[in-house]
Amino acid sequence: MSEGDPPDPGGSGRGIAGQDLPGAGKGWTKLRGNQGWRDSNGDLWKLDRLHKDHWDVSDSKGNKIREVDFSGNQIWPGGPKNKSKGAP
Repeated sequence: MSEGDPPDPGGSGRGIAGQDLPGAGKGWTKLRGNQGWRDSNGDLWKLDRLHKDHWDVSDSKGNKIREVDFSGNQIWPGGPKNKSKGAP
């Protein structure tokens, strides 16, 4: 699998942008080069280049709104990534 190819571990193909992984069905637009994908809501999905184990999802203004692993589970905010962090 190359860096620009979307992972599709379960072969869901449901095609609901914002609920499926990039490229899994209708509603997704592949951006030029290896910039990622745009869903039907206008959110940008980019492969995290440092960790390479999840997607960084940003709104149309470029503000990061969540991280999603390759299985489609949200890991930030409110996911397992932050469970070990206690209240200040």
